[in-house]
Amino acid sequence: MPPNNFTNKANAKTEVKTLKKILLILFIMLLTGCSKTKAKDIPLKDVMEEIKVVSEFTGGQTIDLTNQKSAAQYGIDSTSISEGYVYYSTDAEKADEIIIVRAADKKQLENVEKALSTELASKTAAWKNNEKESEKIKNHIMRTIGDCVLLAIGDKASEIDMVFNQLKEE
Repeated sequence: MPPNNFTNKANAKTEVKTLKKILLILFIMLLTGCSKTKAKDIPLKDVMEEIKVVSEFTGGQTIDLTNQKSAAQYGIDSTSISEGYVYYSTDAEKADEIIIVRAADKKQLENVEKALSTELASKTAAWKNNEKESEKIKNHIMRTIGDCVLLAIGDKASEIDMVFNQLKEE
């Protein structure tokens, strides 16, 4: 006896539901796999040197965030990081700033991300009346690769992000 139309529709609905479940599981696996990205063990000092070349800041200065006094200015506890640098323009008319940090461990990563978010909010408030610099801040890049966090504010934030991307394990 040939299958009737009702049986075909019921089978199709079951197949669609099964397919949706499989896609959902794959999506969840993809997300959890991405969140466990590990950063390569490249010294951030080397990455920052490459970033300096790309960024072309006017009168750029570098701060080592392993110094407690310097780290405190950015809301970072120096014991929560194993390495970190700030590179900024000394031109008082520019909001250009790059912060790159490696958290001491996974527990400290969230604290570092919060500190950089606070720095971004502070920068946004400080430059709200300067249209050009405010736009630059709005187009910032802040992202995490493994235990490393980047905050890039500048005309070449995308290029800086590409340099930071070298930390990503393939």
